[in-house]
Amino acid sequence: MRVCVAVLCATLLLLWTCVPFSEAARLPYSKDDAWYYHYLYHASYCDVRRLRTWTCGPPCTHIPTLQPVEILEHGLAGTAGVVGIDHAHERIVTVFRGTENPQNLLADLSGLQIDYSWTSSCGRWCKVHAGFQASYLSLRDVTRSTVLRLAGEYPTYQVVFTGHSLGGAMAVLAAADVQERLNALDNASLVKPVSLYTFGAPRVGNAAFATWVDGMLANSAFFRITHARDPVVRVPAPAWGYAHTTSEVFYRTRDNRSVVLCNDSPGREDPQCSLSMLSVQMTDHLYYMGETFRCEDGGSAGNTAALPAAPLLCILLAVAGLVYALG
Repeated sequence: MRVCVAVLCATLLLLWTCVPFSEAARLPYSKDDAWYYHYLYHASYCDVRRLRTWTCGPPCTHIPTLQPVEILEHGLAGTAGVVGIDHAHERIVTVFRGTENPQNLLADLSGLQIDYSWTSSCGRWCKVHAGFQASYLSLRDVTRSTVLRLAGEYPTYQVVFTGHSLGGAMAVLAAADVQERLNALDNASLVKPVSLYTFGAPRVGNAAFATWVDGMLANSAFFRITHARDPVVRVPAPAWGYAHTTSEVFYRTRDNRSVVLCNDSPGREDPQCSLSMLSVQMTDHLYYMGETFRCEDGGSAGNTAALPAAPLLCILLAVAGLVYALG
């Protein structure tokens, strides 16, 4: 009975706020901004020693105006990221690293849905992926405090979250979380809304959560960038109760010449975008904007540390793909 009521409430909420991409995303998609955040997520895979000094090679040199403020790390959870400030572009940016180690793989596999937060305005019907939530929670306190402090010091700067793969899922959770905290500030009207750019991100929660995130970020630039036959954007399966947020931007080919601003709404993906791909290809997850996500910093570990885990990742994606197909 409770399950039926939850489904009914989530459905009513979804219908009430069901607006197309063109209306939900108030700020237009910017290819220049997408490239900026693309280089930022490249950098997140680099050795943290290089990130502290912002000397990670091409990913860092492409955005030389960024100044790292806080290096995010949690040894037990294996999560990492960077909070930085870019005075030239008037941005406060946070990037979360994607799957890199066995701890991250375990988080990816922890697909049970749990309550999002009983104290959040999202409500009791919002559910999220347990592993993604745990990954974000491992870095939440320092992320919150650093971003809110910077937003207070620079209220006219854009607050942006980004990430690739698992990092994209964490960015979704962080963007909604920080936006809710900013809304509670006395000077909330003076602070620009949080923006969100994700690359190859999986589904993070149920339809109620996706709808709430869309509402929280309705006045900002938030885009879910997908590429060709990337299998990660198709999991966890809708049959497990998962739904994507809106504003998918679909790059059909690796040369970036075919870009589709998808016509989606909370819980309803555009069948002409990533859903139109009849097969999956792992390399499409590794190449976004025509480049692989490996760090190129003149010798640091970068993403090469993840190579021993590659077979496990392939197994994970194979199982996930099967679940998707059956779902």
